Amino acid sequence: SYQTEDYSHFEELVRKGIPVVFFDRICLPDRASSVVADNREAARKITNHFVSSGYKKIAYIAGPAYLNISADREQGYLDGLKENGFELNPDYLLHCEMNPRSATEATSRLLALPHPPDAIFGINDTVAFAAMKEIRRQGLRIPEDIGIVGFTDDYHATVVHPPLSSVTHPTYEMGETAAKLFFESLEGENAPKQVELLTKLVIRESSTP
Repeated sequence: SYQTEDYSHFEELVRKGIPVVFFDRICLPDRASSVVADNREAARKITNHFVSSGYKKIAYIAGPAYLNISADREQGYLDGLKENGFELNPDYLLHCEMNPRSATEATSRLLALPHPPDAIFGINDTVAFAAMKEIRRQGLRIPEDIGIVGFTDDYHATVVHPPLSSVTHPTYEMGETAAKLFFESLEGENAPKQVELLTKLVIRESSTP
């Protein structure tokens, strides 16, 4: 469902009574169950962490606008700015295709601004890693010049330099919950359920100047 905008094929499955459970995506909330992370709250925590660490110009490199996880994290980013009395600078909110090349281009655009950000939140660790590489290529320091936080907290977050602050995505628990919802549906539980699981912000050296 990564690039899905037309849900007719999913609707046909539901119409035929075939169990459908969405994992990390919400497509048909009134007709199919889903399991997601608390994306909005997690992004709010990231923004608050940047502010408490002394950063003032916080940017968000989001994913495609049609992805609900990207939109939810964007809203959390906006919540955090508002909560701390910061106004959104539209130049600090960019979208990318969630791959290294697109993320590098977005980072380069941010760094080329007359007043570049001093902190960047990437929609996932892949975006954050690309941002780190471009920041260093331009001779800037992490976290002294620019703080970085990712989202997923995969293994590589602990081996890059500096270690990447990231939100731990409850992938295993999400898969387990999705399977339970699937089997409940097989057993006749037809009411769709929307489950949101908690995440945790793991703070490392990339965002602590």
